[in-house]
Amino acid sequence: MMMMMMSNLPHDLVEEILTRAPLKSLRAVRSTCKKWNALTKDRSFTDKHIGKVTASGEKEFLMLVGYRVYLIGVNVHGIQNNNVDVSIKRKAKLIALDDSEFHRSQVFRVFHSNGLLLCVLDTRLVVWNPYWGKPKSIKRRHSMCTSSEIFSLGYDKSCGSQKVLSLFQNKVEIYDLSSNSWMLTDCTVEWELYYIKCSLSLKGNTYWYAKDFKLEEYIICFDFTKERFGPCPPLPMSFINKRYSPSIHAIREEMLAVLLQPWNTYELEIWVTNKIEPDALPWSKFLKINKRPISVMCGGFLIDEEKKLALFF
Repeated sequence: MMMMMMSNLPHDLVEEILTRAPLKSLRAVRSTCKKWNALTKDRSFTDKHIGKVTASGEKEFLMLVGYRVYLIGVNVHGIQNNNVDVSIKRKAKLIALDDSEFHRSQVFRVFHSNGLLLCVLDTRLVVWNPYWGKPKSIKRRHSMCTSSEIFSLGYDKSCGSQKVLSLFQNKVEIYDLSSNSWMLTDCTVEWELYYIKCSLSLKGNTYWYAKDFKLEEYIICFDFTKERFGPCPPLPMSFINKRYSPSIHAIREEMLAVLLQPWNTYELEIWVTNKIEPDALPWSKFLKINKRPISVMCGGFLIDEEKKLALFF
């Protein structure tokens, strides 16, 4: 009876009703009928569903827990003045209905770019859009599982083609999802790096924090359109000649943020930039706090620009 009544409703109204369903309920919605399954995989539906989550003020991020990928929701509406009432919950667990082996594998790293996820497993990579399903398995170029192989996910801005980067022993290889093939590029790595971390994708490009053998520090950018490493964008001036433990993050695919933690103090600094160019990053200080008496180093963070607050984890 319910399906008969819903089927008589206009398409726009059905879409509006279903976009109010929680993310964890989409699997049940899609299994109800082919029409709903097709509707929930439409780009218009995806945009509206994400828009409602954004409008609710809830922040979402991915977290690896026990080699499994979870979507974590954080509601900061309870934070006002000095009153703190933060709601944090696991909203969903990443599963692959068409890939039984995925459930038996360990996920070592996960990356996000333009709605796609890249999961690094021991012998392969898995790429898919959680909204649309159909995970795509990619065989790793190097059979030996090694933590020194660096991956990232981005896209060609000229055509929208999604690409996976593999950096191993200064060799850069690109997997193009439109051609389903690996290609060894002639791209050269100009730095002799001994430390690189915090890979993130922003507007199609990938950014890392890196340090060379001279102990000079950079933000390195890889341009997936040109398939080249760009010039090293400078870190905030506050970073220069100080010993910091940095962490970089993307804010809503619009801004790059860097968390700076001096090793010998309790201070934290967050700097942001909304102009993302390979050779120009005009930084502005978002927040500076004293985290005393907490002495642990923070690994990640979320910020709310309107409330001028940050959540560390």
